[in-house]
Amino acid sequence: MKFNAVVSARSSKEQAGPPGEAEVLRLNPQRLSTLLAHTRWDRLIEGTLNLEVDESVVIELGMASPAVRESGDTVRYPAGYSHIPRKRGTYLYFDAILSHKGKSEAILIRTAEHPLKRRIEAFAPVQLRASLHLSDGDEVSCEIQHLNVEQVAPGNAGWRESCRRSTMEFVAESPAGNGTGTRGGAA
Repeated sequence: MKFNAVVSARSSKEQAGPPGEAEVLRLNPQRLSTLLAHTRWDRLIEGTLNLEVDESVVIELGMASPAVRESGDTVRYPAGYSHIPRKRGTYLYFDAILSHKGKSEAILIRTAEHPLKRRIEAFAPVQLRASLHLSDGDEVSCEIQHLNVEQVAPGNAGWRESCRRSTMEFVAESPAGNGTGTRGGAA
């Protein structure tokens, strides 16, 4: 699966909101261990690169068989935000390659069972903004490795519609009503 995405800043960066991935990763050493074991990377940069994508990308990923699944029940968030992983359900990780202006890096793309409507996140063993010379608003290309949608939803249009509705319902439940499903952040 290949698609384009736009690099975006964390929307709650300048305001009160949910914690960033760097803080969440420190609270969840099991996440770090699982992702490093899967990727065989020497390290995982704390934090993620936010990527804005077409809603169809999020829907298709939700129907695919991920490389790694992580139950939201096992994820800890700081006080006041513990509801986020339960709302997200299962986190889904996919092996991918992120490219920009002829340079590429191996990444893990993350979305969730109940995702943000148009956002995915990229984990990497390097600082992606520095390595790929990225700024907010830059367009990048992404290629998910070994994506298998048929295995999960073999031509089931009803399931696809259910996934789309589930995404829309989650967005509608946003406390700030801003269409992100959280108070502006990328949970």
